[in-house]
Amino acid sequence: MADFSSFLFSLENDKDLIFNYTDYLKQDKKLKLPILVFYGAIIYYSANLLLKQGMKEIPQNILFSGTASKTIRIIDTKPGNPNITDLFRYFFKRVNGIDKSQIRIALSENPKEITCRGALKAELDEKMINCPIVFWIGGNDDSIWSKALDKNSDIARTPYYRDLNLDGNKSLIESSVNHFFNLLDDYFTSVNLEANFGIDNSAWLTFQKMRSLNITDFLEQGLQAFYKSPSKHIEETLFFYPLIGILNKLAFELANTANQ
Repeated sequence: MADFSSFLFSLENDKDLIFNYTDYLKQDKKLKLPILVFYGAIIYYSANLLLKQGMKEIPQNILFSGTASKTIRIIDTKPGNPNITDLFRYFFKRVNGIDKSQIRIALSENPKEITCRGALKAELDEKMINCPIVFWIGGNDDSIWSKALDKNSDIARTPYYRDLNLDGNKSLIESSVNHFFNLLDDYFTSVNLEANFGIDNSAWLTFQKMRSLNITDFLEQGLQAFYKSPSKHIEETLFFYPLIGILNKLAFELANTANQ
């Protein structure tokens, strides 16, 4: 559970305890895989969102803070995080067609301090304060399901949750999830998973066997878990809904085989 995992991370700040959740995960060659897939999904979604907005540039600097900063260090222990940087560069190249070697990953130890300083130094004007919130539902065709939508100005043309049941729209989400999996496969044909990320290949084989099973069912479970009413316009991406269930199941299976 996410809340319990966050609690375990928080225990690292207790000077009276010797338990360190980050070190525990660093040593586990199987349970690190869900973290790696999670970050792959984040950058795949981000790359698609930029593409569907028609942006011709990709970020040169990507900052992680808080728990994100900790989990990046779990899967990439080298100074400068070259392996996770290479993964990000790969997805931008495959999705956006942009091959940029100057991507820089920065990790912050003090997330609250970074947020505060950022707000103070940003010199916010009305344009920045009213920055639009844009999302990609998760489709992979030329329909509205595959566009970048503004949560405010595009409400009228945004589908309802009930529209998922029409014309195979759920399959559009499933296709994007499988496309993400295929890109991961291509990446790890040329990268040593264990040497670069400290992940046992058996964990990857487990992931390959179970990842594409019941994607639509996991999508449905996500809709129910987050109380999405059929009569409401879709208000966020659906791409991650199946992945939540898949990664939860993957972590469960890997934990149960950790000692085998």
